[in-house]
Amino acid sequence: LLDRYGPRRLLTIACLLCVVGTFLFSSTQIFMIAAIGRFLVGFGSAFAFVGVFELESLWFPPSRFAFIAGMATSLGMIGAMTGDIILSKLVFALGSNVTLYIAATAGLLLTVCLWYVIPETKRVKATDEPAPPTLSYNEFFQAVFKLCKNPQMWLVGAIGSLFYLSLSAFAEVWGIPYLIRTYGLSNSSAAVDISFIFLGWAIGSPLVGWISDKIGNRRRPIIIGALLGAALFTLLIYFPYVSSHFLGFLLFSFGLCSSAQIIVFPIARELNVQALAGTAIAVTNLLVMFGGALSQPLIGKALDVLTGTHVKGNLMAFSIESFQHALTIIPIAFVMVAILAIFVRETRGVVPT
Repeated sequence: LLDRYGPRRLLTIACLLCVVGTFLFSSTQIFMIAAIGRFLVGFGSAFAFVGVFELESLWFPPSRFAFIAGMATSLGMIGAMTGDIILSKLVFALGSNVTLYIAATAGLLLTVCLWYVIPETKRVKATDEPAPPTLSYNEFFQAVFKLCKNPQMWLVGAIGSLFYLSLSAFAEVWGIPYLIRTYGLSNSSAAVDISFIFLGWAIGSPLVGWISDKIGNRRRPIIIGALLGAALFTLLIYFPYVSSHFLGFLLFSFGLCSSAQIIVFPIARELNVQALAGTAIAVTNLLVMFGGALSQPLIGKALDVLTGTHVKGNLMAFSIESFQHALTIIPIAFVMVAILAIFVRETRGVVPT
């Protein structure tokens, strides 16, 4: 849809869907209506990340794509860090419903801004070259079928998915319980330490993107980041008795290395023609999210099996050894990334015509 109709119209509609969904969720006592509201929020949000990349493909030359993608990811990570803090304080002070109304109102203002800020353009501003003509529906579906048959796309999606375990499986779910259980931290202290992973991603994403653009190489930063990330995470889980200062540095460094994941999106774009830029990025993002969704229950099941019992509501019943063995999936995944990256075709920032 982004490739065919452009980002201005679709991002505005998507943001409006998020607003409507938030209002529905916060103003009803009926479960089904609340569920519909949540679905609308998720559906609208799906356009955000891909929409940003679509704007990049229109406004910037391919040689700067990885850096701009890194900057977008960096802002997303900063939003994730600050948003949790601000929203949690608002919920405590005003209650959840009032907080959601405030968020929806802010979304309504953002909807208006998107319509007036994003120009209706089909030109790459940096080069002033006309974009390729829009594909017909028949041509589009043929091209998507060809895209999905490309083994390189599945390879890139697998790399992005395995890399994303640093966030989906650890930082967002199992990291805080692991730090509480292993280091004896409070919940708030563990949350602060985990935020260093997001900070590493925020700083590393534009940095790695810039390095990749500068050296004209996509595979090398992925391989180096994956191997260093595997070593750092192994140190984190198997040598857990370190000082609090070194723990923060270790988590930050792990996030920095993991941020090399951002390069899979420029690769996906450069493996396909310009007319399918948004679709290629969206397919890659789908594979990344799918892997993240599978990893969370997989590690939970491993913890259950290793502990020998199903723990309900008491994460501290898991042993340190169970956490270590279950979380070993992450450094293994990073080593797999380094191996898979060897078989990815080097695009060197060039988009085929």
